[in-house]
Amino acid sequence: EGFKASAKPILLGIDEEPASVQAIGDATWLVSGPPRVFLSVTAIDFERQLFENEVITVEVSKRPDPVEPDAPDKPDETDDADPVPDDLVPIDLFDNIGRRSNEWATGLPGRRIIAGFYKTAAKSLNADPTKTIDQVGEQLNADVKGSIDGASYGEFIAKQQADLIDRWPLNRFVLAEYFQAVAAGLGAGQ
Repeated sequence: EGFKASAKPILLGIDEEPASVQAIGDATWLVSGPPRVFLSVTAIDFERQLFENEVITVEVSKRPDPVEPDAPDKPDETDDADPVPDDLVPIDLFDNIGRRSNEWATGLPGRRIIAGFYKTAAKSLNADPTKTIDQVGEQLNADVKGSIDGASYGEFIAKQQADLIDRWPLNRFVLAEYFQAVAAGLGAGQ
């Protein structure tokens, strides 16, 4: 907090391939290159006389293969809590946030519209490097709260945000997958 970035990071020991750095904000850069890049980041706060230098490894790896679930238990015939059969909501890598979102949103109006907002947020994170995670999150919140049915989603949003906070920090691409899973749960059976 309080540090100002004034120059682009210095690239060190890049694995055989060159990388490029593009400023996309005051203190945000897009690093493009090989799957592994070493960054030397220096932060200076002249007012408080603080200096910090750190080498960070940025690695991009292939997405993990989805884990096949065990055979599901036989449903209790008296249990009607699931609004949609599980096979309509795909298994995801976030402890099945899609299925939990589907359950949390039971009976809420406008689920397809709210799911569309989550899909738009995911697309923005994947396709627009000029938008920060904060900007996309603020837009998503504004879209949901500003929709016709947004006021009824308070409890849903609280549960979803609590789950997201437990997983933080996430990079933009993982967050995009998370938002896609939420959207799948909201849109299931609609």
